[in-house]
Amino acid sequence: MRERPDHPRQLGHFRLVRELPDSSVGQRWVGLHEHRRTNHLIYRLPACRDRGERRDMLELLDRASAIRHPHLLALEQYTFGSDGSPWIVAPYTGSQAGLTTLNDVLESKGGKMPVFEGERTLEHLLTGVALAHKGGVVHGPALDEELLVDRSGRLLIELYGLRRGLDRTGTSEREDARDEIRSIVQLGYRLITGLRPDEPMIPASRVVKRLEKRWDAWFERGLDPTDGFDSPEEALEALRLGESVDALAPVVRARSVLGRLGWAGLGPKRQGR
Repeated sequence: MRERPDHPRQLGHFRLVRELPDSSVGQRWVGLHEHRRTNHLIYRLPACRDRGERRDMLELLDRASAIRHPHLLALEQYTFGSDGSPWIVAPYTGSQAGLTTLNDVLESKGGKMPVFEGERTLEHLLTGVALAHKGGVVHGPALDEELLVDRSGRLLIELYGLRRGLDRTGTSEREDARDEIRSIVQLGYRLITGLRPDEPMIPASRVVKRLEKRWDAWFERGLDPTDGFDSPEEALEALRLGESVDALAPVVRARSVLGRLGWAGLGPKRQGR
């Protein structure tokens, strides 16, 4: 794919027909493949400043494009413009009205999902993240606007791994991976209860009538910044099998005691997202 510098609205066979709000990593358009007559998402990322940055970006794009999962937005093609800007082509997930995010869907549903839909969404996301982590790509906590919903109702994480690749703050991959898993647990709490898991967090079973107690245990562990899930596989297994509430009871009791004594501030706090 080659950028045509004589036509700023053209990228190879793709004509940029409509500009969209910027994504978390750069500019975004709806592009039309002029021969196939198919719509795509076209992204332009910030320009690489030197050969080293271009090499790192190319390596990231190679690894990210090799990961294919139904709930991770696929990278179909990518290239570099004459100014060093990476350009990416991905499937168009929206309709004539534009892109749909998970927040849009939740708003139309009154702020939450039926429990079975929320559980299925979590399973889909965790299996996709597990595949990506095995491929050496970590995304970090997903932002609300990065959670796209396609015309069939399928949830996808937009441009998985690229935001972290562009972020040069130097946080460790392990730390970002754990934060990413915790963000999925946070999302699950919001999908099922309609609330954000801010402190003090209300047990989900007190918000949703007849909700199985296993959800309280899963959220309690998954939202803990120190004793949370170490991997998406671990979170997925706990979700499917259900963890014993009794196994977590000592932890809950200890926290309650610390809180009464006024020592809770000495420990790590969860950060709502």
